[in-house]
Amino acid sequence: MRGVIDRFVGDFAVVLLEKQRVQLDVLKDEIPGDPEEGDWLQIKFIPDKKYTKERREEMRKMLDKLTS
Repeated sequence: MRGVIDRFVGDFAVVLLEKQRVQLDVLKDEIPGDPEEGDWLQIKFIPDKKYTKERREEMRKMLDKLTS
């Protein structure tokens, strides 16, 4: 998947995805190098199983508190 940096708004880069016709607002600090308007980015989504497990556990604990 690819996207182009359309513009910067504050601390965010507005990235337009090539085929999906979707806009992503990405913190500039999350883009390596020195990003500029017009730069094309390769975008990859990588599942983070460890973080998913941690977040699910946090949500379970919060739900337990609400229901007890």
